[in-house]
Parts: sequence; C-alpha cells; structure tokens
Amino acid sequence: VQSAPWGCCFMFKEKIRHKVLSLIQQIPIDTRQKRDMSIGLFLDQWVQSYEQVAAYVPMKHEIAFTLSVNQLFLPRLMGNEMCFKTAQGEPLDLNKKTLMLVPGIAFNQQGFRIGMGKGFFDRFLVSKPNIVTVGVLYKEQLVDFEPMVHDIPLSTLCVVDDQTVNIIQIEKTF
Repeated sequence: VQSAPWGCCFMFKEKIRHKVLSLIQQIPIDTRQKRDMSIGLFLDQWVQSYEQVAAYVPMKHEIAFTLSVNQLFLPRLMGNEMCFKTAQGEPLDLNKKTLMLVPGIAFNQQGFRIGMGKGFFDRFLVSKPNIVTVGVLYKEQLVDFEPMVHDIPLSTLCVVDDQTVNIIQIEKTF
C-alpha cells in the first residue's frame, strides 16, 4: 500500500524530466551557448567571495560554464555515495566557507530540484547545512512540482534567460 504514493511521485518526476528535457532541447544551440556564457560570467564574480567552490561536470542538458578559481571541487562517486575532490584528490573541507553549484533537470520556486533520480546530491547535502547551494538553470527548467519528503532545498536559484541572470533567494522555513 505504501509503495503506491512513491510510485506515483516517481512517475510524476519522470514526466517532469521528460517535459523539461524536451524544452531544453528546443533551445537553439547558439542561444544556449550565449546563456551559458552569461551565467558563467555572473557566477565567476559570485564565487570569488568563497573559500571553496564545488561544481559539476555538465551533462548535455546542463549549463556549461568556466570559473576562474584556484581549486574547483567536482563530484566523484564512491560506491553509492558522492564526495567532492579537486583534480589533485584534495577533499572538500566542510569547515571552510563553501559554495556548491548544483545541476538538475527541473527546479521549483521553493528551491527543490529534480535530478537524474539517483539522489546523490540530496544524500550528500542532508548532513551539510552550512554549504551554500546554488541551483544553476535555464528559465525553462523552473516548473511547479511538489517535493518528496527526502528532497533537500537549495539556498538559491540562479536562473538565466536570453536577457538576464536572475537570483531567487530561498527562504528557510525550518
């Protein structure tokens, strides 16, 4: 009986993934490249005030940007868990002021995201509330949906369209 609601939500998330990925594919490649450059320039200024920056290696549907930081921490899978390390293997120091740029397929106004469905980012972030998390997304990825109980909200959303980069600050409700 309990599996029905989870299955329902899973199917709902699959439909959202499919719809949003279709919307991203409809953005002309030159438009995506301009947006990626615009948000990259914006983020590059933002990250300078942090001691550590964690990001992601973009998949074909995700925003691709370049940052001018000394060390960039990228995700690595260790079995069923995710950790962040530099190219030299240095792990993220959770005692330092850290900004994490988080990818996703869909995001809502409350800072929740739908990713690829494996829960790696949510499991990583659940025990690390001091990391400032920023969802990086195209305006087409901002949709309305109800999160699941295990979903972790991000601190901020950074949304790019053809003209601007907009910030949505997420109000903590706990």
